[in-house]
Amino acid sequence: SKALEKASVSIVAEVTTIGAKKYTPGGWAEVENGFARYMDAYGRHGLALAKGQKYDDNGPGSTGCLHLAQQGWNLLAALTLILTAADFEHDEAWADQTAAVAFLAVDLLNQLDFYLQAEAGVYCGNCGADENYTIQ
Repeated sequence: SKALEKASVSIVAEVTTIGAKKYTPGGWAEVENGFARYMDAYGRHGLALAKGQKYDDNGPGSTGCLHLAQQGWNLLAALTLILTAADFEHDEAWADQTAAVAFLAVDLLNQLDFYLQAEAGVYCGNCGADENYTIQ
């Protein structure tokens, strides 16, 4: 549903807001070895989910956001880096990575939608301090 899609995108967008406050606005695009680092972060948040942790709230530097939202943000950042690479159109490896990351991003947004639907209203910790994402 449109409300569900909007909620998923909003929750992932909140990760950007938290990151801009924590680091530098727009600095994510300039991170050295960004693609590898964002894919590593995607994996770390996946491991936290596998351990049963819903939120990134266990230690210094934690965002309070859903691990699924953080995974979504990291995949989108990695995909953006691929798509904006100067040699993107001339390199088959980039094309293969793009397809793989895009597939993961779509799958992850579907997982996030299912999660939100199951919870029927998610509060994202520090993400959007007064925001409640209620599925209608």
